[in-house]
Amino acid sequence: MEPQEQSMFSGMRFLYRMIVVTFLVLLVGLVSFFFFKSSLITSKTNPDGSAIQPSVGAATPKFFTPTPIINNSSLTVEVGGGGKTFKTGQTINLQIKGSSDGLEIDGYDILLGYDPQAIEIGKISSNLSAFQIFQFKNKNYLTVTSIKRLNSQENTILHNTVLVKFTAVAKKRGTLKLEILKSARRESTKFVDKLVRVVVPKLIPLAVEIQ
Repeated sequence: MEPQEQSMFSGMRFLYRMIVVTFLVLLVGLVSFFFFKSSLITSKTNPDGSAIQPSVGAATPKFFTPTPIINNSSLTVEVGGGGKTFKTGQTINLQIKGSSDGLEIDGYDILLGYDPQAIEIGKISSNLSAFQIFQFKNKNYLTVTSIKRLNSQENTILHNTVLVKFTAVAKKRGTLKLEILKSARRESTKFVDKLVRVVVPKLIPLAVEIQ
């Protein structure tokens, strides 16, 4: 074989080997990728071969409204000192009592419904030093929000306990009704216990006669 032909043949063999090596490298890479993907798919299937559905709860936070506790707790509107009959213009001492059915209470919301044309309600004050209260006047009801003081160590399990006191003046004759509303607009009457659970109390209204 001529030297020139031998040199050309050697070059072709080198090129052929490079093509084969490149092909093998690509083949190994493709096979490795295939097995890697297969292992991922296998890890996401059940033993019977069916696909495992991703858990929504594990990846997505859930927003829910906790179920309120309905027990034998109660809120009662009553006349301080008793009495069922009053005169127009007379100041009436009123109070709201609460019972929590053994739960320790850390706060409460009371929606006190009344007729502004029939009665004028004065400032509401807390009867318990452990609680501070906030009063908000609405069209035909008052919102009383109370929060237990952070530094208070007082046991606040309620047993027919006077929560708040206030005064009222009747404007006209007839039957005067004061009732605690279950809800109004986006507000609701409730207790909140020390575990931050909502407690729905029974609501007991008051009716007196104004002469």
